[in-house]
Amino acid sequence: MKFVFALPCLFLAPFLLPAQCTDLTLSELQVLANAAPADKEAKILKLGFDLDSESGEGATNTRHYRKCWHMNVDAASVFRQVILWRTNVNDITFMTLDESSFIKLKNEVDERHNTGGNKAVVVGKKFRYSFDTQSVYGIKYYAVTVALKSQKIEASETDKN
Repeated sequence: MKFVFALPCLFLAPFLLPAQCTDLTLSELQVLANAAPADKEAKILKLGFDLDSESGEGATNTRHYRKCWHMNVDAASVFRQVILWRTNVNDITFMTLDESSFIKLKNEVDERHNTGGNKAVVVGKKFRYSFDTQSVYGIKYYAVTVALKSQKIEASETDKN
């Protein structure tokens, strides 16, 4: 009798439970990049990330957040999603193991800015986007860095156009 009730529960569980490791959207990354330093950590934590570590001091300070454990490599945990916040420049790097999530973000930026899809760096009206790959513990992460454009860059871009 228990089996009769357990089977539907197992079948419906994936649909009824929220996904543990949802993709971040471009708008969420923009909100993080645009947030004041005093508000940034709360916004990152609200997205389900946990502060893992902090490295460097002063100009090299970086806060590391992680979400969705994937596996262990040489006694170190590897997570599906990582956010790096370089506090000195106040930019956000989102790293994911999911190539399709990365491609979706890149395509959205490319479509908004008519880049043709072949640029590693895209400068928009308010944000600067960088697309890259990084290796952590020998595992390939797809990285998207979102930063506010500085006034100096904005003025020079306006002069060129």
